[in-house]
Parts: sequence; C-alpha cells; structure tokens
Amino acid sequence: MLITRGKLALKTNRERAHCFGGADYMQGTVLEKVVLLLFILNLTANVSAISQHSLGVKNGDWVEYGFEDAFSSGERWQKLELQEVSDANATVHIATHFSEGIEMNETNTIDLLSDSDFPMITFSARVYLIPANLTAGDSVFLGQFGNRTITGETTNAYAGANRRIIYANFAEQSQYTLYWDKQTGVLAEGIMVTGNAYKRIWITGTNTWTAESGSWPWATITITAALIACGLFVMRKSIIKRIRKEK
Repeated sequence: MLITRGKLALKTNRERAHCFGGADYMQGTVLEKVVLLLFILNLTANVSAISQHSLGVKNGDWVEYGFEDAFSSGERWQKLELQEVSDANATVHIATHFSEGIEMNETNTIDLLSDSDFPMITFSARVYLIPANLTAGDSVFLGQFGNRTITGETTNAYAGANRRIIYANFAEQSQYTLYWDKQTGVLAEGIMVTGNAYKRIWITGTNTWTAESGSWPWATITITAALIACGLFVMRKSIIKRIRKEK
C-alpha cells in the first residue's frame, strides 16, 4: 500500500512538472531558491559590516581634551562637537586653543566606511573617533597609522567616570599607546614617545557620559599614596631625631 502511494505521489509530481514545462520548471525553481539564498547572505553581510562600523556618538555630543608635550607649557585644549551623526558618518566641529591665546576652528566630515581622514592636533581625525564596541583582536583603521589591531581591554577613569576602555600600542618611528572608550569609540587618551620627547592628549570633559562621585584614576591614587608615605617617613625621622636630642 505504501509503495502504491509512493508511486502515485511520484506520478503526481511528474505530471505537475510536465504541466508547468517539465524539466525547465524544476530548474527554474532551483535557480529561484539559489538567487534568494544569495540575496539573504548578501543582506546579512551588509548588516554585519554596518554594525562593525557604527559610531557610538550622537548629534550634540562633545568631547574636550587637554594636550601637552615635552617642550611646551601653558593651558591648551581641544573640543570636538558632533553634528549630523548617522551610522558611520559624522560632521565634526573642532575648536583648538593654544597657550599663546590663538584659537582655530574647523569643520570636517568623518566616514568610517572610507579611508577619509584629516589632520588634527597630535593625531589625525580617525584616531579620535573609531567604531563603537570593538574588542581585542579587531582591526581598526587609524588614518595616518593605517590598519591596526586592538590589543586589549581594561577599566579606567576618564572625565570623572570609570569606563570600559580598549587600547592599542604599536611602534612607528615613535612608540604609540592609544586608549578609547569602548561604548562610544571616542579617544580617551593618546601618548606618543620618541626618545626623551613625548606628546600626550587626554579627555578632560564630555557629555557622552555622566561623571561619578568617588571615581578616581588609579594613577592619581598611586601618586597620592606615595606622597603620603613619603611625608610619614620624613615625619618619623624628624621625631626620632628630636627624641635623640632630648636624651
């Protein structure tokens, strides 16, 4: 009985194929499925590419930096304001203030899906803004430095809050160490060392996250602890000398 039903089903399928053009119908059906599968795979790849190159900032976000080098002094700062942000594109207004009182203002566009870049203080624009939520091992385009690999991930305090930080370090004539806020992709700190000379830029304020009370950078804690220990040591020596003199 089962065999009979199988034969009937087979006959029905053959008749159906014959009615719709025989072998041509069957080939057309297969071809349609292949085309649909390729379309879905291409769509998935495009969505993945966009998600890997999305900015983590929005319209109206701003980031302010202090910067210094081994040969200059005085107050110097730089402020980035994000305008017209859309996925991988953003218009950036940059205001730079030098210790001599000179100020520079310019507006440029960043496109993470291209190799577009423009110069800024210390580093080029593509160092200041990278895709959000990158992890160790990911490749990132850094403009003047080409493609580099995210080295690792850590937690540190910037602009009054403990933030999840990704970083990269590499050598190219100078030694570079760059830190970015993972969630937003903005540069948190950058250091360039060449022999005894150095340049450094670090984030001093932003509206992309809220400052937390009691959030201290570990470097500050270490320096403070060392100064206290040194002070206690000097005080102890002074007391011992006084006691010896009184004896």
